[in-house]
Amino acid sequence: MTQSQNPLKIVLAVHHFPPNFKAGAEWRAHRTATWLQRQGHIVKVVCVESIRDTRTSDLRWVDEQYDSLPVRRLFLNWANASDPARWEYDNPWVEAHLTEYLTEEKPDIFHLIGGYLMSAGAIRAAKHQEIPVTLTLTDFWSSLRQRLRRGTST
Repeated sequence: MTQSQNPLKIVLAVHHFPPNFKAGAEWRAHRTATWLQRQGHIVKVVCVESIRDTRTSDLRWVDEQYDSLPVRRLFLNWANASDPARWEYDNPWVEAHLTEYLTEEKPDIFHLIGGYLMSAGAIRAAKHQEIPVTLTLTDFWSSLRQRLRRGTST
């Protein structure tokens, strides 16, 4: 393990995270978080675990460890969302939760991978606290969804 001379506190957010989700963005987030941790940085992951959670009226969360990484898993009940399609890219519940979480954690950097489900609200939560934001785009999901809504294919 390489120890950083000046370790950073980093919150990394992604729409889903292993072990229950194992696609490209999820593994990109895992590899990035693991690598940063090996460099001596303090890394915490935030992800959406479910959008169909009936144990909450809006959002609940669970903190756990996965592969030596602290992970906050969010559970949402989109059946109660006023505009579920919009909330995929602009979710006020996620924004409110991340505003509180980032206030508690006080990270040096907020790194959003993808954007789907975490939404633009995640970026606003960090920017309101003047936390630098890094965005890694892993797919074209949001632009494709908008094109499909407009009825265009390219």
